Amino acid sequence: MSASGITLDDVLDQAHNQVSIDVIMSGNAMDKELLILGLLIEQPMYGQQVRETIEAHHELFAEALKKPAMYYQLERLVTGGYLTMQPEMVDAPGPGRGHTRIAPREREVYRITEAGRQRFLELLRASLGSYVPAVSAVDFGLFYLHHLGKNEAIALLGERRHCIISMRTRLEQRLAEKSEAEQAAHHIVNDHTLSLIDAEVAWAERTIALLRRDIPPPPSC
Repeated sequence: MSASGITLDDVLDQAHNQVSIDVIMSGNAMDKELLILGLLIEQPMYGQQVRETIEAHHELFAEALKKPAMYYQLERLVTGGYLTMQPEMVDAPGPGRGHTRIAPREREVYRITEAGRQRFLELLRASLGSYVPAVSAVDFGLFYLHHLGKNEAIALLGERRHCIISMRTRLEQRLAEKSEAEQAAHHIVNDHTLSLIDAEVAWAERTIALLRRDIPPPPSC
């Protein structure tokens, strides 16, 4: 037990309540559905256009919605009646090396339906007005921390802390490269993400400090 009365067991018992950056980046089906409907409520798009818009303007979500998963979600939304899909001639880049050449090409274009608009508003309200704690990958590992030596556990959590700080630095660099208009549009999202990253760093530092207090001092000569 530490001087504050908090033990390592207390930390492990509360691990499932720790909001981590893993949870932020993983997302779930409803989050992905909301993202796609939100893009298509702005304008119709073909599949690759949806993907490129996410990568260019919503990079925080690009890792959570890989290309195969995106097309799977688009298919689900069409099947559910939230989107329509039909071939249209649009100005689009070609495949492979011709990707930079824009020309009229046939693409499967997705359009949101009235049911899709209602679904979008339903998901939007649910995402803003609720909170569902989730367990991240690190939480699973914490329950088995006792299988490692304390020094190794401290070293690994130190590596995790370094990775989180590096992620924060990269995010800040990307934000600095954006235009003022883009920064304004993404300010709240990025502030939320940075706040959670800071919470992760603080949690890692508290846990490392706790583990160090639990290590007995070396015997005196």
